[in-house]
Amino acid sequence: MNTPESLPLGITHAWALASQTVINAVTALLLGIGIHSATAIYVGMSLWGLSFGGAATLLQTALADAALAMNVVIWNRAIAVGGFFGGLLLDHFGAVSFPWASLVLGGLALTMVAKRHGFSAEARKG
Repeated sequence: MNTPESLPLGITHAWALASQTVINAVTALLLGIGIHSATAIYVGMSLWGLSFGGAATLLQTALADAALAMNVVIWNRAIAVGGFFGGLLLDHFGAVSFPWASLVLGGLALTMVAKRHGFSAEARKG
């Protein structure tokens, strides 16, 4: 069972995931705007590594009690689907489309999560 104490400094899994998402969005925006600046690209890649580097560990920790094998299957499918659509983006629009596509996908994911958890009917009733 995961508890808030399972991460260092009392950070909960939800807080870690939310901060990872925010850093990823800031990075995508930085890369989209500063695509012709070497400094922006270096800073963006560093932030991208910080935001995404711990994702696998965070998810494996959250799934330690169940469905760990499914985690591997889903990661492999995500890599395959991402490679396919990334190739289409690269072929049709070039590498400059990657940060913008990342922002759009992150916004869609945030909208889906917020719709399900952010404004529940129970919270509006009482």
